[in-house]
Amino acid sequence: MQKERKNFYILLAILLAVIVLGLVLTLQLERSPSMQRMISQKPAAAQLTEVYKIINDSSNLIENRNLAQAERYLLDALKHYPLNVDIWTQLGTVYYQQDNYEKAAQIFNHILKHQPDNAPAYNNLALSQLKLKQYEHAQTSILNALQLQPNNGEILLNAANLYAVQRKDKAALEYLKRALDRGIRPEDVSGYIELVRLLERPDFMDYYRSKQSEKRNQ
Repeated sequence: MQKERKNFYILLAILLAVIVLGLVLTLQLERSPSMQRMISQKPAAAQLTEVYKIINDSSNLIENRNLAQAERYLLDALKHYPLNVDIWTQLGTVYYQQDNYEKAAQIFNHILKHQPDNAPAYNNLALSQLKLKQYEHAQTSILNALQLQPNNGEILLNAANLYAVQRKDKAALEYLKRALDRGIRPEDVSGYIELVRLLERPDFMDYYRSKQSEKRNQ
């Protein structure tokens, strides 16, 4: 009996020691600067303002063809906002305009790992893959983009161009017609050499004239 009582007191002492130790550790964590909760983080609104400025500044650099400076600026921004998709997208755009299509494709693939429903990322990936002549991959990417945004005129136009480059005229014409139905203007097509060739086909010219007539009658 005495032995059992002795064991009971030993267990009680151990339990009390654990409780006291837990309280001490809790107090230490509360006071430790390295374990502070992120109460010093900037409010969401301030972050949005900073990101907007980053995108705006980098867009100006891109427009002025200061691509190397834009790349450095965006890489530095990603150190502070490593999960911001807009900054990653902007960096992919820089690589694309630097003709570094391999890196651009890597960026857009990275975005899609985190946002598999990002239609613009699929579209941009398809453009990069087209430049790399990875036609099958580009076709898969552009179809994924259209599955997410089937009425996006720009994506439809890029799909038309992709099929035109592969000399798949029937599919190219179908996507081009759909793009024009979604607001793409004939002058928007002028920068696509393969699509300009399609515009000269009689069946497309008949379709185009019918659309022009519809607009005049509206």
